[in-house]
Amino acid sequence: MSNFFNSNVKSFVLRGGRVTSAQKRALQDYYKFFCVPFSNKELPPEKIFGNSNPIVLDIGFGMGHEIIDFSTKNSTKNVLGIEIYKPAIGNLLKNIYEKNIKNIKIIEYDAYCVLNYMIPDESIDEIHIYFPDPWPKKKHVKRRLLNVKFAEIVARKLKNNGEIKCATDNSNYAEQIVSALGKQKYLQNMNETYGNRPKDRVFSKFEKKALSDDSKIYEISFQKLN
Repeated sequence: MSNFFNSNVKSFVLRGGRVTSAQKRALQDYYKFFCVPFSNKELPPEKIFGNSNPIVLDIGFGMGHEIIDFSTKNSTKNVLGIEIYKPAIGNLLKNIYEKNIKNIKIIEYDAYCVLNYMIPDESIDEIHIYFPDPWPKKKHVKRRLLNVKFAEIVARKLKNNGEIKCATDNSNYAEQIVSALGKQKYLQNMNETYGNRPKDRVFSKFEKKALSDDSKIYEISFQKLN
């Protein structure tokens, strides 16, 4: 395990970001109520939420527009958000409190480590990874989250019939995601290659920017079939 933590495999690279006064207050006031400390021991999702409702992972939720919208539309599902950036976490905590959302918990840690050590195999119903950092420069491609190694972890964590849903506006990254997930024995592409945008997904600022730049959005969905 120590080799993993000391390796260069990371799902993020820390960047600067100013925490607003409102986000700082939310981090101070609500963190202990909605955030779960990272542990290198498995923590079954039912213990995190106190019930056995279906579990949805939202990895890299950014400023939280999609995770907030999804959780309010799906109150019978538990949504576990994984994020590393303080401003994003502070913003989500503020919205959780103001909107009285009951079905979101947050883990502030690297997604590789969370999935590899905290999340039991075959315990997740759905995974959302929308507009992950594309790291477009060739020398930075190794920093991308969705590679073969991560796809292997995803395949282990999903329940049978569980789904992973991704979206990106980077064509090269889209090809990499489809290739990485397609190499997993039990994961099956739910489309010929790319699918249609879900009508009930809110438009995040990343998607709005991509559309304003006339970029194509690549929708990717795979299902685990044992």
